[in-house]
Amino acid sequence: MQRDSTDNFRPQVSILSTTTAIPAPPDARGNWYPGTTLVQKDTTVASNIEFDLTDWLTVYAGLGYRDGSNDQVFPSSSPAVNALGNFTVRNSYYDSYTRTTSGMAGTRLRFDTGPVRHAINVGFTGFQQEAGNAYIQSAGSVATNIYRPSRLPAITAARTDPTKASETTLTSVAVADTMSFLDDRLLLTLGVRDQQVTLKSYSTATGAMTSKYDASATTPLAGLVVKPLENLSLYANYAEGLSRGTIVGAGYANTGAVLAPFKSKQYEAGVKVDWGTVTTTAAVFQISKPNSIRTASNDLAYDGEQRNRGLELSAYGEILPGLRAMASATFLKPELTRTAVAAEQGNDAAGVPDKTFSGSLDWTTPWVPELSLNGRVIHTSGSYLTAANTLRFDGWTRVDVGARYSADIGGKPVTLRANVENLFDKNYWLTTGTYVTVGAPRTVVLSATVDF
Repeated sequence: MQRDSTDNFRPQVSILSTTTAIPAPPDARGNWYPGTTLVQKDTTVASNIEFDLTDWLTVYAGLGYRDGSNDQVFPSSSPAVNALGNFTVRNSYYDSYTRTTSGMAGTRLRFDTGPVRHAINVGFTGFQQEAGNAYIQSAGSVATNIYRPSRLPAITAARTDPTKASETTLTSVAVADTMSFLDDRLLLTLGVRDQQVTLKSYSTATGAMTSKYDASATTPLAGLVVKPLENLSLYANYAEGLSRGTIVGAGYANTGAVLAPFKSKQYEAGVKVDWGTVTTTAAVFQISKPNSIRTASNDLAYDGEQRNRGLELSAYGEILPGLRAMASATFLKPELTRTAVAAEQGNDAAGVPDKTFSGSLDWTTPWVPELSLNGRVIHTSGSYLTAANTLRFDGWTRVDVGARYSADIGGKPVTLRANVENLFDKNYWLTTGTYVTVGAPRTVVLSATVDF
């Protein structure tokens, strides 16, 4: 069981899609919504079991339940923030709950057919969730500014308990066989999955069902790993999946609605090389999914497809005795296809950066072997405000530093850590498109870990 209570948390704010310029990010220590509150409660119970019936047959099962709720004062911007940082804020109670039950069961079977080793997995998964909310808005709104925020308007309507807004049921049965050839130098996985998604939406005012979606799909999966050398692996995989539609959150005219289920596709191929003390990887991929937009009537809806094609590069390991490094880079093309607006065809999806870089070092000092110093640099390129691709957020770079000290204290292994995130206290937007928030300011994090 867990309970968290936060005062003056900062939800995202919406930037006007027709703005003439993106406003500069405000001081990250401020809050354009002063007076917000959030109370999160969570109770989770989970268990699983696995049993080897023989040396070639294993059965397993698991069951979990989660009861969670959020009670929050959750403002929204309407109209949204303009180029000068001005907007209108309306306050609301946005309380919600979810009750989720999930389970799985299956068996793993291992056997040989001549020179081929088989590892077959047959599995069932199930998921059932009831979600509800109560969205009570203030009668009026007030003019405000992200740099000089006004007090939130009072909510005069009575706060009510959340009522059921949706029911989701997901079931999946999958069979996969991983075949091993040539002493595990060639691994081939083939499988198939049958999925069923049922979504029901309910009016939180009357309890009546407002919509229902039933969708099913039988989808393939395939994977190949080739090891031509002991330290070299080449791989490729393909998978399809059926996902439930997005449950629309606060800030939209269709808050609480459940969008239709959708099928996603993923392709990936890559190479991994173990050089001894350093490992490098490179991968290309493509992931397709529906593109979400805010309509003229302020609804969240799908419009065409977002096709992400990219390249990921990474390297990690010990480059010198006592000096460890990790570096990664991602290059992405988040292209829009089959859009309703012809001019947006081929544009980048809103809020998706096309380049991200990360590099870190961890050094064990020779004069105090128990002490390690570390640093990290993260860079994210800019991204577009809307699918029209007329305005673009600036990219940002963040520097973190830290230290770690490990020793035995009182006969117990103890690790002390001190980290400074955003060392240079840079202000920058974190964005998913028109919805934005500000990255955390310079933050000092202290922690201690003790093994008993």
